[in-house]
Amino acid sequence: MSSGVRRCVTLSCLVILSAVATWIILWSHEFPENDVARVVAVGDLKTNGEHWVIFRFDAPKRTGALIANVQVSTPDGVPLNTYPWIGDQDNSASCFPDSTVRISEWVNAGKSKQFKVRHVGGGEWRVRLCLMLRLGFRKQYGARIEGCWRSKSLKPWTRNYVERNYRIIESDAVSTADSGLPRANLPTPPSPITPWSPTDEVFSLR
Repeated sequence: MSSGVRRCVTLSCLVILSAVATWIILWSHEFPENDVARVVAVGDLKTNGEHWVIFRFDAPKRTGALIANVQVSTPDGVPLNTYPWIGDQDNSASCFPDSTVRISEWVNAGKSKQFKVRHVGGGEWRVRLCLMLRLGFRKQYGARIEGCWRSKSLKPWTRNYVERNYRIIESDAVSTADSGLPRANLPTPPSPITPWSPTDEVFSLR
């Protein structure tokens, strides 16, 4: 065996061993039970009779998350869709301070996003978020391998796979004094999933 071939074999072995070691380390740190997303009220705004509450969403420390749906939950137990906006509802939500940014943009692991919510008519209510989370390291790469095998292509290797089901979190109760008059609120059907990046795909390992 020539020295050039020997060096190539040695380098390949080192790369494989490094990959295996990284896999083992990250396998043991997949998702600790206390690594959860949360949403908290951090302030409010009052203008022209409108009372907005500012919330901060904190993504889990080890995985990115997407806010697919924002709801207002009232004491009567009826969740009202707020984002994506539905025309016959009284509630609204937008990013803060830049309202041109989409609430549904990915929030990277350990990062935060602020948004404001208005519930016409005020009173006591909570914000409920439906989240989509990226799969953890082990499941992410397992999904990519299976995706490549199923499609007989390497294209799925660049995709970011997300959990099939929503995670739901809720804020503590807040109270507002909004001067608007709410219309009759009927139970709202689940909103369609907010479109995400074409490189993201719902996937669940069996």
